[in-house]
Amino acid sequence: MDGHQYVQTGDPNTDYALNMAIKLAAVASSLAEAAIREQESEDEPLAAPIPAPLVPKITGKQWVYQNLADEKRCFQNFRMKPAHLLNLHETLVNEYGLCGTGQTGSLEKLAIFV
Repeated sequence: MDGHQYVQTGDPNTDYALNMAIKLAAVASSLAEAAIREQESEDEPLAAPIPAPLVPKITGKQWVYQNLADEKRCFQNFRMKPAHLLNLHETLVNEYGLCGTGQTGSLEKLAIFV
């Protein structure tokens, strides 16, 4: 024997298939171990370092209010004038029950949707 386990089920076809699978798994394991040893011998890391998460400079609420303060920018982002967006917000809040959740206000939710 060559150091590997052999399976005997009594069915020659099953025995052959299982023993071939065991041999293939052993070969794959050996190749993987060799690849890991080769990679470890090099000074390069296995993967690129994970970058730090991006932290926004302003909150979503601040961004919405900056857009509302500039009519041209508001129209570029929301396709409506600030007064129209605020009127739509008021209508959705008062007549249709739009409300904020957690840290996201209703105006910010509307801006995300629009």
